Amino acid sequence: MSSLNAYFSLGTDMEVTEVEVHWPSGIADVITAPSINGTLTVVEGLSTGIVAPASTPNTSLFPNPVIDVLNVSGAAELHNNRVVVLDVTGKRVMEGTLRNGQLDVSGLTSGVYMISVTANGTTVQPRFTKQ
Repeated sequence: MSSLNAYFSLGTDMEVTEVEVHWPSGIADVITAPSINGTLTVVEGLSTGIVAPASTPNTSLFPNPVIDVLNVSGAAELHNNRVVVLDVTGKRVMEGTLRNGQLDVSGLTSGVYMISVTANGTTVQPRFTKQ
């Protein structure tokens, strides 16, 4: 096992609200509200990466829970965008493209997932359940 020690300063800021680590494997670990003046140990894949998902205004997923085809609609134009599906560990389990606002998730096992879609510079990350 290898390790990396990193020390950094906040500059003029007074607090850290979130630490996000992007690993070479594609996993993203997100730690919200870390302690101040302390040590933070991050082990790849042990935080969910979806503890505090981005706000998903005017975005809906249906049916939820889904069996095979997930419909995605929102205020932004999401119909033919690239998507990434993450499992509860933050692991990338699927990548694809929405086709007319739909994504075939029939190949996923039952569980809770997060879909990440970027449109017009805004990323939405709503959760869904696969039956």
